[in-house]
Amino acid sequence: WRAFLANPIRTRSKITMAVFKHLHGTSLAALLVEQEMADVITVKDTDPVELAIKRMSEACVLALPVVNAAGEVRGMISTFDIISFMASSAPEGEELTKEILVSLECYGNDVKSMAVSKLMRASCTFDEHTPSTAALRLFAKGVRLVPVLSEGSLVGIISQSSMLRHMVGLIRFGQMREAANKTLEELGLGLLPVLTIQSDACVIDAIVSISISTDKVSALAICNEAGQLVDNLSATDLRGLGRDDIPNILEPIGKFFLTHGIMRKKTISTTLPTTLGKVLTLLVKNNVHRVWIVDADQHPIGVVSRTDICEAFMKL
Repeated sequence: WRAFLANPIRTRSKITMAVFKHLHGTSLAALLVEQEMADVITVKDTDPVELAIKRMSEACVLALPVVNAAGEVRGMISTFDIISFMASSAPEGEELTKEILVSLECYGNDVKSMAVSKLMRASCTFDEHTPSTAALRLFAKGVRLVPVLSEGSLVGIISQSSMLRHMVGLIRFGQMREAANKTLEELGLGLLPVLTIQSDACVIDAIVSISISTDKVSALAICNEAGQLVDNLSATDLRGLGRDDIPNILEPIGKFFLTHGIMRKKTISTTLPTTLGKVLTLLVKNNVHRVWIVDADQHPIGVVSRTDICEAFMKL
């Protein structure tokens, strides 16, 4: 990424150069100032996974930064990673049971006592003075959270949503307005296949479908018997799950949404043709990770995520 920062624009079009130049001239510290700051909750790499689950549940977050004894960021751990590991640990033909999920002991793996370092994902960190385009490059690859440091110490987390909130008020003006008026068809967005599921399917089956997908799928469209979009399920719906709540993933999706009492966001959709600016506004206004594309009969035919928007800013 250092080479990228040295020459970030290269052969980009004039339309995106306006967006890109702005972001390249905006530091991560400036984005941190714009968002509501809160104390950054962390977990140590030597802490047991059970403690990570407890802290994520108490803070109602999906992921936490992992630090070593010196306070240096080593990675990130999420509820989705923990549950995906447990699901993948089951031998072929075997299924997770309520007893396994309650005990956090899965086919020889004592997950509750396992060190967080065993399940965490590696994470890039950036100094607060780094241009925002460094984080944008990671966001375009599907990374959702980037730890930010000041003099080596963790001072905040920049997210995809932080980036898009910053851009939504700017992209409709000046040269950037040309990018906002581009249609999804022109940008090649919303063309990835949509995976659908019905609300009577079990949550764990949906999680496995997302975790093994090779098509950048981060959510499933929940459809009724007529194939119409009625809801969606993604890793975000696992936010806030405590140890006692984890067995609920064995329930049908509809029941899980009722049982797991976090405030769920409305499923947002739009039709074609539509523009980058409109989709960006829908994402930010409703604070959702994705906007579904539906046809005249409300059948899902595509989806545009925060990752897709960040990728568009990189490729235009």
